[in-house]
Amino acid sequence: MRRLLLGGAAAVTLALLGAGLWFRGEPVRERVPTPARTGPMERAPAPAPPSSAAVTEAAPRPSGRLELDAGGAFVATPSALAWIDSFRFALRHLPDAEQQVRLEDALRRDLPPSAHEGALDLARRNRAFREAARLAFEGGDGAGDLDRHLQWLRELRRAHYGAELAEVLFAHEDEALRLQLEMRRAAERHADDPAARRAALDALADEWPEETRERHARTTAPLRLAQETAALRDAGASDAEIFALRAERVGPAAAERMAALDAERAAFAERLARYREARAAEIERHGAAADLEALRDAFVPPAERDRVARLDAIDAQRSERAPTADTTAREEGTRPPLEGTTPGS
Repeated sequence: MRRLLLGGAAAVTLALLGAGLWFRGEPVRERVPTPARTGPMERAPAPAPPSSAAVTEAAPRPSGRLELDAGGAFVATPSALAWIDSFRFALRHLPDAEQQVRLEDALRRDLPPSAHEGALDLARRNRAFREAARLAFEGGDGAGDLDRHLQWLRELRRAHYGAELAEVLFAHEDEALRLQLEMRRAAERHADDPAARRAALDALADEWPEETRERHARTTAPLRLAQETAALRDAGASDAEIFALRAERVGPAAAERMAALDAERAAFAERLARYREARAAEIERHGAAADLEALRDAFVPPAERDRVARLDAIDAQRSERAPTADTTAREEGTRPPLEGTTPGS
């Protein structure tokens, strides 16, 4: 669940710039029964003249869909905005004015004349919004706590898209951000109580759209299975009971592979324990002159020697960082007591 908690203002900034929409796919024109029309934007910024440089790269293949109503007019939807944003992203190496020229050319090419006015209007609103957002954010207008930042973002969207169109384009995204911010607050409120934190986050997860809940369930299934398996082991469950749980969740074949991996890990742990016991005895006898490489050759199979050598290096680093009585006394401004005495005597 922690991965779903957004990392502060950076998450809202990603939403501001339409992050997460950059996927490849073929443009699709889809007729939809219910249009969401909007009038042309007054004094829309005029596109810059086309570049004189020859176009040599392949045309972008944006994601999303360009949708039309039954009469052939353009319909402004989140999917259409995704198409526009992903087109821009594919041309991010070009100046903004050049991006806009190519975007408008692509819209005229891919849509019938009846849809040009609405599509170009959305593209120009999008450009004006992105530029205003960039300038305002660089100037610190979007700073502050997350609630104020999100409200600033909503107001900027309404100013450039209009209140009605902004609701159509961003309602789902705003709701997702609201839930994620609520989850962040819940996690902070219950930071010292894992059970209460889990209950609060689960309650908020019930408010997610069905598609989000299903995606979250798929991505967290391995973690949940690992946690339930660990709980069964802690309770003294048998290998057969653990296999039954895994087979129910992921199928018998996967459960067999997991059981084989468990056996492999257990065997390695036993070999490592025997090696470490011998290593301790070797270091006690020879100190810094102990030949750990020869010891690994004697106790560890060839395929595992590099791994065990890395574990040895980690152990050595931990030993070096471990404070001694003298270093602790120096840090605390005291001296360790002499043998046969007590502190303060």
